[in-house]
Amino acid sequence: GSGVHRFFISEKDICDGTFKIAGSAFHHIRNVLRLGKGDALILLDGKGTEYNGVITSAERDVVVGKILDIRASDSEPSVEVILAQGLPKGEKLDLIIRMCTEIGVSEIIPMVTQRSLPKFTDSQRVKKHERWQRIAEEAAKQCRRGKIPKIRELCNFTDLVKEASSQGTLAFMAWESVHGSQGLHELLESKKNCSTRVYMIIGPEGGFSEEEASLAESLGISMFSLGRRILRTETAGVVAV
Repeated sequence: GSGVHRFFISEKDICDGTFKIAGSAFHHIRNVLRLGKGDALILLDGKGTEYNGVITSAERDVVVGKILDIRASDSEPSVEVILAQGLPKGEKLDLIIRMCTEIGVSEIIPMVTQRSLPKFTDSQRVKKHERWQRIAEEAAKQCRRGKIPKIRELCNFTDLVKEASSQGTLAFMAWESVHGSQGLHELLESKKNCSTRVYMIIGPEGGFSEEEASLAESLGISMFSLGRRILRTETAGVVAV
């Protein structure tokens, strides 16, 4: 039911119809929620499968229980949307990850572009990546998703557009100077071979350079306009998705 608490766990925590939960989830179950023997839980493997479980015993550092049934999560969209986001300033990516997790993206790829300003050392990259993945997990839990969006390692624009154009998937790039201002609706109407994976490519605060736009176009990526107003980078991705 809707009042049953939900927990993301690793697939290895479930074996032969039983589950074991330790670590921070254990602490939350026992010390915060005060759940014990006979209490129901919903367990999620983060990949779209949900398990209904009931606690059979609560030991000092582990909760054990049995799985009652297994089902595919019904909260996941049928199309996988991958958001490639030009690295914005400050903490804006935190907000983008939260909102895009809520509206159902499957993957977010932070991207270094010609006009993206933040520069990270290797250790900062690792710390940032861990933080972003944690934010995605918290947001997925909060909005009752069956999957945790994957936050990719920081990549550069050229690699991303090559990947997006070689996958046989749909790929769209927001570009304010697009000729004839073609909107996303019209573009989607014209793409009859609807793929179940879509790349949405969004620039940082200063947008994409002419050079980046022509590279993307030459690779067959569709350019679209988000309308007559220039949207902030943290709004653009959410609106496009």
